[in-house]
Amino acid sequence: MIPLSAKEKEKLGHLYVKYSRLIWYVSVRIVRDEGLAEDMTHDTFLKVANQIDSVKAVEGIKTKCFLITIAKHLCVDYFRKMKAKKMDYSYNLDSLLDQAPLPLDQVCQNERDTALHNALQSLDEDYQEVLYLRFVSELNNHEIAQALDITPEYAAVKVMRAKKALKKALEAYNAKYGDEQIF
Repeated sequence: MIPLSAKEKEKLGHLYVKYSRLIWYVSVRIVRDEGLAEDMTHDTFLKVANQIDSVKAVEGIKTKCFLITIAKHLCVDYFRKMKAKKMDYSYNLDSLLDQAPLPLDQVCQNERDTALHNALQSLDEDYQEVLYLRFVSELNNHEIAQALDITPEYAAVKVMRAKKALKKALEAYNAKYGDEQIF
């Protein structure tokens, strides 16, 4: 780990205070072990300490997504390491080729991804955040409520409103770029 300046230490401290509980919840959802999730949370902030210059502001959806992405990658890496210890590395080329998507399927998926990305970007930051927590981090309404310091009922309402706003944004995208239904 590289030495941090006082300002960087302060920023890291603010990040930890603000997001450590959320990162722990995300990690618990993935690894299903509270002790291991605690380790993943600390490892996440160690990685962030090495990249503290890339964090522009403590508040904001980009910072939150950055931290969650690091935590998720660390959890996946952990499982890969555990699987590698138990796995025989014999691959069947035919089975790998059978699993590859067809080019047309890839084009369609890319169009859907573009539509979804553009629709999400058009939403308010609050809606983006709640949708990210619900569908990417796979948190339930109670966990979202704890992460955002709101009631579970309000979390459910925010998720519902965000989904409606996303549906409208996708419909607007479909109207603008084609008659076919993207989703």
